[in-house]
Amino acid sequence: MSSSEKSIRVQLPDGSDKSVPAGSTPLDVANSISPRLASAAVVARIKPLHGNTATATTEDSAEAAMYASEDAQTERLVDLSTPLHEDVALQLLTEKDPDALKVVRHSAAHVLQPPSLNSSPRPSWATGRRLTPASSTTSTAPRPSRPKT
Repeated sequence: MSSSEKSIRVQLPDGSDKSVPAGSTPLDVANSISPRLASAAVVARIKPLHGNTATATTEDSAEAAMYASEDAQTERLVDLSTPLHEDVALQLLTEKDPDALKVVRHSAAHVLQPPSLNSSPRPSWATGRRLTPASSTTSTAPRPSRPKT
């Protein structure tokens, strides 16, 4: 690390601190700890070590705030490739963590939606979080027109 390169402090869940160059990613930190941890990590939870650290109180607002980036001073989930530019508390989440599992399921829904729309003549999908069978809005895609041969 050159003398012009800024270093940041990353606090790990066990309370230890790691000094890394500014711009390092959670994946870089995971690799420096253990390649196995890096391959198992799904998402990172970061919390700035300085400033306001208010957290959401209800489950709905907690899920909405989970991905929020408007207030950079709150605890939030970030992609493993997100550059870190300030001192943070970092927790690497694997698929065993409920928040990471939500991320995996959300990503899988995006991956699976296009093929499922093409596999059925009248596909349907739900919008929003499904809390009960009646709480989501279901839409049916229009039947695609086929050229006459």
